[in-house]
Amino acid sequence: MRKLVLVRHSVPEIRRDVPAADWRLSEAGLARARTFAKRLDPGTARTVFTSEEPKAIETAQALAFEWGLEVTRAAGLHEHERPQAQMLTRDAFEARVRDLFARPDDHVFGAESAAHARRRFTVAVMRAVTASTDDVIVVSHGTVITLFAAEAGGVEPFAFWKKLEMPCAVELSLPDLQVRGFAGFAGS
Repeated sequence: MRKLVLVRHSVPEIRRDVPAADWRLSEAGLARARTFAKRLDPGTARTVFTSEEPKAIETAQALAFEWGLEVTRAAGLHEHERPQAQMLTRDAFEARVRDLFARPDDHVFGAESAAHARRRFTVAVMRAVTASTDDVIVVSHGTVITLFAAEAGGVEPFAFWKKLEMPCAVELSLPDLQVRGFAGFAGS
């Protein structure tokens, strides 16, 4: 049975003067991505598909280098769009994300609803799945991975999102998209 592995990017360098979509990995984040690659089995994948955001690209490159695979940037794999989001406290940010999951059809945070972000991400993931006869690895972002996993596997979104480390991986079976496993950086 084929598998789909959704990898959340590693730890970025947070810069108040740069939009989150443009953040790059921190030095520690790059080291974590390299270490995580040694713990994760790419299966039969030949390509690591990635969001076009720098932190995801750099995570994908670190994984692909370790595994000897190609990296392919794919439109639609980016995070829930938050172009105007300002820096919030952790509590305020979590409250907004909780509201986003609770009201998926509303524009409660950012430039798109959770439902729109999920549909966009699902189309992009399924494009990668249909382009390959092998296992599929996608490097992306916490909110959209959560939305996808919640739709596919019936997980409770906010609790699942809170569990996601940087980096981490969620494995789903193909073609039925059942959540089969989780690998966190710290070993959970």
